[in-house]
Amino acid sequence: YMVAWALPLSDRILGFFSKNKGFPASSDQWGRKETSSRVLVVGLGPSGCQVVETLAASDMKPVIIDINPKSRYYASGSDAEFHLGDASQEEVLAHAGISRVCLAVLTLPDPGVSMQVTRMIRRLRPDLTIIVRCRYNRHFQDLMAAGASLAVDEEITMGKSLADEIIRSLADESGTSLACRLSGKNMKLNPQDSGPHQANP
Repeated sequence: YMVAWALPLSDRILGFFSKNKGFPASSDQWGRKETSSRVLVVGLGPSGCQVVETLAASDMKPVIIDINPKSRYYASGSDAEFHLGDASQEEVLAHAGISRVCLAVLTLPDPGVSMQVTRMIRRLRPDLTIIVRCRYNRHFQDLMAAGASLAVDEEITMGKSLADEIIRSLADESGTSLACRLSGKNMKLNPQDSGPHQANP
């Protein structure tokens, strides 16, 4: 379920970069320059890993913050910068270089934690674009109110993915799909049987 929406999220992130090529360097409250290729990724579950891989393949520099010590093994194998800690804490964000990223992506499954981290990042970087995973539709407005620039709604994204798969399956000319389509169109009564049966195509 989590992996299914990771690709649409990656597409959104890459779309953001295609619209904003050549980020201008800007000074922040720490007096350092913003680096256009550094992207903060908070959370390294299945969806977070997909985002990191997509960013790396696009010549971006993922900066990961995760609370699970085991995540450092994945990060070491991906050449991504890794920081262990709670991203809702200002000190952790500062140590990870929040002042020098051009974008923040939150892939955390817990909406409450996502809101806390979003508020903290928004306080430290008022103009930073923050893309947040929204696990349930009912939390969408809360995440946006917390300061998210974009919340990717899993339930809507999953519904669209399912619909696309249904249409793709119905367009398939395999025998099973063909029989499924014909069953609702070519039903007629057999004179020797009280029940319906499918006519030969």
